[in-house]
Amino acid sequence: MRAFCLRVHVYQARSLPASDERGTLDPYVKVRFNGNKVKTSIKEQTCDPCWFETLEIDGNKLVMPDDPDFCPEIVVRVWDNDGMFAKNLPVCGFHLPLKEAVREVGATNSVPEPKWYECFMCSDTKEEPKEEGNKKGELLISFQLIPKRTMNEVIKPDIEKLVLQPKYKLGWLDIVVWGVRALQGGSNPYARFDIVGSDGRLTSYKSKRSSKPTGRNANFLEHIVTSIELPEDILFTPQLNVRVYDNIYGGLKTELIGSISVPLENKLPWSPDYEPPQNAGGVELFRSRNAQAAGGDGGDGGGDGNNGRQHPLPPLRLGFEAEAAIATRRAAEMEK
Repeated sequence: MRAFCLRVHVYQARSLPASDERGTLDPYVKVRFNGNKVKTSIKEQTCDPCWFETLEIDGNKLVMPDDPDFCPEIVVRVWDNDGMFAKNLPVCGFHLPLKEAVREVGATNSVPEPKWYECFMCSDTKEEPKEEGNKKGELLISFQLIPKRTMNEVIKPDIEKLVLQPKYKLGWLDIVVWGVRALQGGSNPYARFDIVGSDGRLTSYKSKRSSKPTGRNANFLEHIVTSIELPEDILFTPQLNVRVYDNIYGGLKTELIGSISVPLENKLPWSPDYEPPQNAGGVELFRSRNAQAAGGDGGDGGGDGNNGRQHPLPPLRLGFEAEAAIATRRAAEMEK
């Protein structure tokens, strides 16, 4: 038998299943191993949280055989915090054999490279079969097993001194919001765009509400441009979350109609898989329709904009009626 220190480096999650009518949850990660459990902080109202935290099971809590094949699995769960007076429930998770943790001998200043692990439906201790229909998001995480010379040995550095956050660079998020089609219900919907920035906080952008030409097929025709810091390493690239909300009960309540998470790895100009925006003339077309809606030179004074008829939407690669792009040209100009 031997004493060990197990460090679990929790970075971020993506595409977690929503648990409330807002289309989000309040997630935290709990790790159980060899009768011990530790957990991260709680992130509020997000399906794509960022933690950048290290959890540790150490000291006389972790004495086990030196051969990992004779040790239990690491149990990882994402939980939803439902508040003080409600029971928290596991959302998803996975089990990992201890032999897959990186075993460190000597220096512990380094942090193992994280990887994305698929999470599946589960209970507190039991995992559902790893089938596509049971998949419920992904978790970016790494595991580090450090043998100790004595049970009382203190592993350095302290976990508070470990730096998990990647390096960031300034870019510009450019979204052209066209509209929605064939909503179930739909009276006066709007779209909301969420993305996590370098400070780990959620940044949100909302379109205006629209019921033109109809609530079920509303045109937004908006252009959103904003600066944001994004990771240099595409492994840490957050997703762009898009949600459509609508009024119900005569506007007394806002209800989530639908949502989608859009990967941005191929939208980063510094990515080796970068793909430029498919609809190169999207902004010009957008401006033309706005001019027509305003009765300008583009047409018959309202026949085509938010006040006009329904337009067939262009075939966009992202799979929803908006085009997103990230640019660095203006960021470079600002640095000059």
